[in-house]
Amino acid sequence: MVHLTVGAAAVTLTDTTGTIQFDGALTATDLNTAAQGYNVSILGGSTITNAVTFSNTGTTQIGDATGDTNTFNGGVTATAGAVTASGTIATSEDALALGAVTLVEAQTLSLDTAETGAGAITIASLTGVAGGSSEDVTLTSGSGTITVSGAIGTDIGTLTLQENDAGATGAVSLQGSVSAGTLTTFAQAYDVSLTGAVNAITADTTFLNTGAITIGDAAGDSSTFTGGLDTTAGGTENFAGTVAATDNQIDIGAANVTADATINGGTGDINTGALTLADGATLTVGTGGSGAPTIASVTGANGGGTASNLTLNTTGAASVGAVGTNIGTVTV
Repeated sequence: MVHLTVGAAAVTLTDTTGTIQFDGALTATDLNTAAQGYNVSILGGSTITNAVTFSNTGTTQIGDATGDTNTFNGGVTATAGAVTASGTIATSEDALALGAVTLVEAQTLSLDTAETGAGAITIASLTGVAGGSSEDVTLTSGSGTITVSGAIGTDIGTLTLQENDAGATGAVSLQGSVSAGTLTTFAQAYDVSLTGAVNAITADTTFLNTGAITIGDAAGDSSTFTGGLDTTAGGTENFAGTVAATDNQIDIGAANVTADATINGGTGDINTGALTLADGATLTVGTGGSGAPTIASVTGANGGGTASNLTLNTTGAASVGAVGTNIGTVTV
């Protein structure tokens, strides 16, 4: 292992094995890494002027504490090997791409590509450390998109999506399963989608973002918001699969049901706006609990395809407004 503190015009790492560890501040115009099986650790903070691609195929560690700041002004890519990360990893409105990320025990990770501009964030997965204190994650990209293609989970405390700034308009796409204690959004015009197979959020969850909100995209998806769910701020709402709360209230605005879906609050009430069901989709409201559903209206798609169906499965008092076009069977 080599331990370094460096201030230089350019730093090049090549023809090596083991671990190269920067314990002090790393300041350079360029950071170049050869595509070999060694590890790189930056533990004292860094400022790199130009774009950086970590080509080493060992582990890349960027930060080991919440207070660390690593700034890659031209953007950063670390996808050739595993990544361990903590603190703030920032760019100046440039792309930030990471592979499978493991967090540092009890520390916070913030990925930030600035409030404006098109600094997209792409991540393969985010994994906390089991046991002990949880790890928090904040993803901020301004108008750039945020995409996590794999799972987010294992002792994640608070997952924060974007920030409370008018420049936060980039869509957030969480494509793998998500498990976290708290999910935080802001009243800004960005989209959020959770389309993994199994999503689980412990705290009462209110989606404040005013763009599109998508929870599930297939009949087999399951999304549980233990403390309750409110999506009524969304400009467009889309649901599929099971959307549940554990004996707590669910509030949904006007929404599209894009595949077979079950909305289940247990003993908690369910309130929805006008629901439009995809051709052939069956919506089930409740699973036999006492929560009272109030549904403004239900209609099928207007394309003349296979009729959609509605099932009310509750011991509470159910209220449904108009039942409109292309609804085949209503079961109570």
